[in-house]
Amino acid sequence: MKTLTVSMQQVRSVVAFSSTANLIPALSRFKVVRVLCLENCDLSDGYNLTGIGNLVHLRSLGLRSTKIVQLPEEIGNLQLLQTLDISNNAISSLPFTIVQLKQLKCLYIDKVNITMSNSIGCLTSLQELSGLCIEDSSAIEELGHLTELRELDIVYSSEQEHMLVKCLQKLQNIQKLSICFYALRGNLDGWVGPQSLHSFRVFGYWLLKLPVWMNCSHVQNLSFLEIDVEELHPEDLEILGRLPALCNLHMYLEETHSSNAVTREFVISAGWFPCLEHIKLRGHYERVVFRQGAMPRLTSLDLDIYGEVCSSWTGIPDLGFENLPSVLHISLGIGRCRQDDTYKVKAMAALRNMAEMHPNHPSILVTRHPYV
Repeated sequence: MKTLTVSMQQVRSVVAFSSTANLIPALSRFKVVRVLCLENCDLSDGYNLTGIGNLVHLRSLGLRSTKIVQLPEEIGNLQLLQTLDISNNAISSLPFTIVQLKQLKCLYIDKVNITMSNSIGCLTSLQELSGLCIEDSSAIEELGHLTELRELDIVYSSEQEHMLVKCLQKLQNIQKLSICFYALRGNLDGWVGPQSLHSFRVFGYWLLKLPVWMNCSHVQNLSFLEIDVEELHPEDLEILGRLPALCNLHMYLEETHSSNAVTREFVISAGWFPCLEHIKLRGHYERVVFRQGAMPRLTSLDLDIYGEVCSSWTGIPDLGFENLPSVLHISLGIGRCRQDDTYKVKAMAALRNMAEMHPNHPSILVTRHPYV
């Protein structure tokens, strides 16, 4: 197909679809473009980003899933650039000129393939940073200079958790924080979530128990929580249940071999979780019960339970599903249990009985893990 021949002199925005990648004119033809989105276009075959440094009016550049392997150094010429998305590509490093983008507010890179240079602290206008991979202490220190950050999504593979805590203490404007640890255990002791925190996700390691700061009144805006814990105490569960804005809860309870007797029950009392709409429980729970008056707004319940929690189900499950007035969807994952199909059949039959009795007749999905 022939390249488009219309004038591009006054074009302000360019959005290309993957099927039209071979129609994209040379970048030199876009003199005043502000927005350039080439997401999902294959740029590995012939088309390149030569001349992109001349697009001095560019505010937003979208190169997600374009199969590029590097960014040209002239990217540093884009002094007005505010958003840069190069995620889901095979880029192994960023050009040193990236630090010249003083007005950059949103940077989306890739968790697996990119390690940011130690000059990240120069990007002081950043408000959203996703996919940053931290491997050394100097990068942690640089991250602490980005005090305007609202959203931060990082992969952390350093063993110096105390430095990460020190860094996070400086980021008092954080609203969404996601940390993936490349370690079996980690430690965020000493960090207190700021008042602005709305979403908190930590995975890749297990907290010993619920962070103490979640019992503070200044984190009442927390609406999304995803954590893995080794211990779940009744008082911790009540703390979560009293969070007034919590809408989504994903919690994994790890199997523990500690000699200490720890309650592994998830029993929800009346008045707890007043705003919760979705809950996902995974792990080694001995008992799960929803009492009357709990979770009045819950619409989606996802249980991925190991052990024999549901093994004795007959007739109607005794988890208290009937006490969830708004529930519409229930998913049950069965793992590390009996190997025969009888267990799954009984669980499904019990859930279907419950669905027929419930006023909402919620949809039911029962899945079986390939492991036992």
